[in-house]
Amino acid sequence: MSSIYLANFKPALTSVTFLADSSPAELYTYWSYSLNGGSYVPFYEGSTYRANCTITGLTEGTTYTVKVRAYLSGVGTLYYTTTYSFSTLKNQTPPTVTCSVTSVTHNSFKITGTANYKCKTWQYSIDDGSTWTAMTAAANGKSATVTKSGLSADTTYKVKVRATRTYNDVRGTSSRVTATTIGASTLDSVSTVTADASTVSIKFNWTVPAGTGFTHTLRIKDGGTTVVTVTGLTGASGSKTISLNSTQRTALLNRMPNKKSFTGTFELETLDGATRVGSLSSKTATVTTTEANSRPTMTGFTNSEENAKVSAVVGGSYYVQNLSDIKVMCDDATAQNGASISKYGVKIGSRTVESGSTTVNFGAPAQCGANYLIEVYVEDSRGYRTILDDTKTIGCYGIPQVLEWQTRRKDSVGEQTALRVIGITRYSAGATLKKAEYRVKPSDGGYGAWTELIPTTFVSGAPAGWRAYEYNEIDWEVLNAYKSYTVQIRYQDIFDEYSSAIAFTVARGIPLVSFRDGKIGINQHDPQVALDVVGGLLVDGSPVVKASKTRKLMIPGPTWAVGTARLRIDSGTTFYYPYLPAGTKIKKISIYFASDSTSRT
Repeated sequence: MSSIYLANFKPALTSVTFLADSSPAELYTYWSYSLNGGSYVPFYEGSTYRANCTITGLTEGTTYTVKVRAYLSGVGTLYYTTTYSFSTLKNQTPPTVTCSVTSVTHNSFKITGTANYKCKTWQYSIDDGSTWTAMTAAANGKSATVTKSGLSADTTYKVKVRATRTYNDVRGTSSRVTATTIGASTLDSVSTVTADASTVSIKFNWTVPAGTGFTHTLRIKDGGTTVVTVTGLTGASGSKTISLNSTQRTALLNRMPNKKSFTGTFELETLDGATRVGSLSSKTATVTTTEANSRPTMTGFTNSEENAKVSAVVGGSYYVQNLSDIKVMCDDATAQNGASISKYGVKIGSRTVESGSTTVNFGAPAQCGANYLIEVYVEDSRGYRTILDDTKTIGCYGIPQVLEWQTRRKDSVGEQTALRVIGITRYSAGATLKKAEYRVKPSDGGYGAWTELIPTTFVSGAPAGWRAYEYNEIDWEVLNAYKSYTVQIRYQDIFDEYSSAIAFTVARGIPLVSFRDGKIGINQHDPQVALDVVGGLLVDGSPVVKASKTRKLMIPGPTWAVGTARLRIDSGTTFYYPYLPAGTKIKKISIYFASDSTSRT
């Protein structure tokens, strides 16, 4: 049975090509097609058992029906195919998708996607396309929006939107949009804070995101300890000054009772309601006190002379160098702004004395001069001082000194002695010598009492600033010529201060020749033999000693014979040679005996 059919449909966007074929293969003529049940349109008039047909002018993405008819050659019978269905191709152009981010806050923003074609599915990504989340499309299918919340402050996100075109199921993806959430406010700088000002102000520069309505908390820290907290701060970017209340001011000062300043950490917290936004922002600045505001107060002081000897002389009208005993009584001082009183001090010249109480026992000043400055201070635990001063004359003073002394026996041998002494004293207010005195100690005894040397007279020649006083008497003291004496001399000034006692020796009297009951001494007070010589003996000739009895001839000195002189001694006479210095060796002794005119060596 003859029939025709269609095969090999090849649809395009606006056309379709297919094959009209016969079965069995027989020749047909006047081939035509009907589209969607419409009129037949010829596409091949010749005789063929198969024919290709191309229909153009179609609409893309549209489904059509087609039916073909042809005449069987030689018979003229009209044959029809069954109705076939085909669809033209759809355009594969993807949608053009754009992305925008608006309404950015510290933790959210709004994502909007738009497309040039209607799309059936929409998605967004905030991590540059690593993950995707569905979003709701508008009614026209050409846009979609979503508000993304739960984001981190001050964080940059890489946002994309993609959509699938309804018409052809082709997906389009937007380019990346970078969006950064709003961060916390930042501290840019903080000025030095004067903690002891009557009104404590904190001046700082900050950057605050516009239109956020953020509030802020500012904390002042010393190390890891929060000292002051200020809440509810608002404002725009730029410079801002806030003032501490009295409680906050006190807390700040109580943090630094023993230091003038510290480096504070100023920490700014940004809040959206009660929720912190982003990270803390901090800067350091000096928190300081000032001497003008925080030094202690002291109304006055008194000073007095505690050395009764000085008071007895000057009556307290001025002080005496190296001698006065100055006591200063300070009024009770008051520490300021959380500090405490540490010490009181007195400075006179180069010397300073300090005390933990209001009484300062300064002692003696080391310098002298008219209207000398006395500084009295109180120092607090921060090291701030309040200094009061006064002036007072300090008389120049020096301990008496004995400069020169001379003594001698009259004619070098007698008991009568002469003495000359010069001593000096120093006191700028005038003469200060009270007395000069002496005491003596014999070689075989102890010191006697001190005896005043009278008179002493003022003499010139003393060092600058000093006064010299001399005692000079030819007939000073009778001292036993047979003894030596140690003499001590000292000077005493009007303040009852003594010089160091100087000591010197008065030697025994030394006569040239002394006669004592059949004995003769040469340079010897108390001859022990008939001729007692202290010193060398020079003999020109030969001395003869009789032998009626034993006698001693003592010749003191290192040498018993001088030159070529010989010592002649009778028989039976004992001869004593003199003491020789240690280590001396006698080479030989020659003795001549008159009885037999012989010599022995």
